[in-house]
Amino acid sequence: RNLWQYGYAWNKLYLAEIIKSNKIFFKKDVIFVEDIIFNSEYLMYVDKISFIEESLYNYNKYDDYNDSNIIN
Repeated sequence: RNLWQYGYAWNKLYLAEIIKSNKIFFKKDVIFVEDIIFNSEYLMYVDKISFIEESLYNYNKYDDYNDSNIIN
C-alpha cells in the first residue's frame, strides 16, 4: 500500500452519521493538510477501518470532448 494515500479524503468512504454526530468538518481557515486533519478527527470516533484493493471508481479524461478518444 502507498502510505501517501492515507491522508487524502477523496479515496475513502465515510459514515455520514459519524461525521454529523461528532461535528467533523473541513476547517475553512486551513488550506494545507486539511484532509489529514479531517481524517484524524474522524478516526477518533471509529472502532475499526477496512482496506480493499479493488478500484471502485474510474475517471475517464476525454481529449477535446471527443468520446472516441478516451485517455486513461
